[in-house]
Amino acid sequence: MPVRRRVAGPGLALAVAVLVTVLLGVAIPVVPVVGEVDRRLVDAANGGLGGMAAALATGIDAVFGPLPAAALTALIALVTALLRRSALQGVRAGALVMIPWGLAEALKLVVRRPRPEAESLRQQLVPPPESFSYPSGHTAVAAAFCLAILLSLPAGPGRRFGAVLTVLIVAITAWSRVALGLHHPSDVLASALLVPVTGVLLARMIDAWPAEAH
Repeated sequence: MPVRRRVAGPGLALAVAVLVTVLLGVAIPVVPVVGEVDRRLVDAANGGLGGMAAALATGIDAVFGPLPAAALTALIALVTALLRRSALQGVRAGALVMIPWGLAEALKLVVRRPRPEAESLRQQLVPPPESFSYPSGHTAVAAAFCLAILLSLPAGPGRRFGAVLTVLIVAITAWSRVALGLHHPSDVLASALLVPVTGVLLARMIDAWPAEAH
């Protein structure tokens, strides 16, 4: 199959996924019931934050922040290149983190949704970032990082175990962003859905090139 056809299908699907995410981001703030559900979930999660849960949430905030995330991306690219004995595989792994993460950050500038009001929080453990809220950057990084590792594993028990671990890490990261009052639930849900779709489609597009060359 020509490389254009290999790339065109995933590319079109990726464009549709991005468009749907943008449209939802624009529509959510003008739907009162969604806004009310978002607010109540933030209040409930933030009000129950304490002890080990608070330490976990603030730890995730630090680990998946911009600078640590960039370092993790470089690390996964290096480790993948060494383990697979292929610089191209390392670049592929890095791209599977950076591109979905960058896409999420770009969509923030398109949708421009404000973050939850800090004044309404019972506990403010982390200063609110100056960036916009939708979709969640931390959740995007967590999902992209785990998916990049997952897609670098051979099919089998290891990948199945990795899939379960990925879901767990992304879910905990998403919870932490809401509990800290830094994101609406719909923000983290958007990243948790968009990034895996983006990663899988992107992997198919990248893998189409060497398949044609050989």
